[in-house]
Amino acid sequence: MSGVSRKRGQEKEIESTAVPDSTTKDRSFCSGDEVLVQRKDGNFYLGTVVQVELIQEQCLIKFGDNTDQWSSFKNLTKLNVRFDTMCVICKKSQPKKDNAVIVCDRCARGYHQLCHQPTIATGISCWHCRRCEDKPTKPLRPIRKAAPPPPPAPTVVEKPKNQLPYDLDSLVWDIHHRVNSEHKYCYCGKPGEWFIKMLQCGRCRQWFHEKCLRCLQYPLHLGDRFYIFLCSLCNGGSEFVRRFEMKWVDLVHLAIFNLTVYNGKKYHEVDSDIVQYINSNWLTFQLPPKIQNTSIQERRDIIMYILTNNRNRFKCGREIKKRATIWGLHIRIPPLAPMFVLPSSPKITDAVLRSKWSSNKRLKFLPPLSPRRIETNVFSPPNGELPTGPGPYLEPPPGIRILHIDTRPLLFPKGMSPTGHKIILVS
Repeated sequence: MSGVSRKRGQEKEIESTAVPDSTTKDRSFCSGDEVLVQRKDGNFYLGTVVQVELIQEQCLIKFGDNTDQWSSFKNLTKLNVRFDTMCVICKKSQPKKDNAVIVCDRCARGYHQLCHQPTIATGISCWHCRRCEDKPTKPLRPIRKAAPPPPPAPTVVEKPKNQLPYDLDSLVWDIHHRVNSEHKYCYCGKPGEWFIKMLQCGRCRQWFHEKCLRCLQYPLHLGDRFYIFLCSLCNGGSEFVRRFEMKWVDLVHLAIFNLTVYNGKKYHEVDSDIVQYINSNWLTFQLPPKIQNTSIQERRDIIMYILTNNRNRFKCGREIKKRATIWGLHIRIPPLAPMFVLPSSPKITDAVLRSKWSSNKRLKFLPPLSPRRIETNVFSPPNGELPTGPGPYLEPPPGIRILHIDTRPLLFPKGMSPTGHKIILVS
């Protein structure tokens, strides 16, 4: 009997010295303790002890939504768990006098002051263990690799255009020098239509695509020939371009011609078509200051005056027994630009032109713009943008078939030599 009682005494002593863990139920509660309450649904709810009844072994718990409930001790779990740092050498966490557990500031491991070799001094603020001191420090790797820097933009070096890929003197032209039978134009030697975004050199009289030129500040309109242009071959290696001063009648004529080509219609509404097209492309027309400064309210009245007082160019819908608000062109061709003869100077400048044309009011031109290409919102046709640049057009605009322009050349009979230029007649 003495042996059994001695064994039971030892078990009670072990139980008394056991340290409770996070799952140990502590039956002693007091007001203010935070507890987990297990309800009938099996879930745990966080609450605070407000009142304790020791006889009934229950507590009044208040929850975060200001509700309260009585719960028995067996359904409550206290949250007063103490987390102690354990020494990685002796595997104990109880601190002793002058032998506290110090945590490494690099690896977060704990060491007793006397367990670590060398021993850790008391009162140290920042400390690294021997393991971290002996191990070389590796640089932190980024979470995501940095994108490589973008490659530098390629430098475009323009080659001087000092020769053409064809013999210009061998081309056979029509009488107006707009179409040649070989269909070779521009620096590139590819085909094109003279009234679809092309400029004619005032000296060699060859036509050049808008996309092949580097001297334009604004995009070209269809049939717009109100320019003084010299190619780089005729002007000492650099292109030269200036804008003639347009009149109101030429402006309205050019706008209706573009609407005819883009829309494929002979007549257009004044307000929704003609006035809107002019206002939308006001900057790209590059007008003289007297016209440029006209307000939007005044433009409509001036356009109507131009239409009604130039019946040799414009045709009203009333003439074909239709609405009086629609207008078209009597002859569907681009407006005629001023005719000019360039001076014999090897390189053309503004001063050379002004001294030569000072007495001719028709040959007034605007000063040059800034030396950069200005991007503007250019009118786009309703069925897609018109293809521009060198080469044949994949899909010609619908209005070409109704123009009064014949581009079919008629060659001279064999043996007949033309006088002056090599020309062909237009059928």
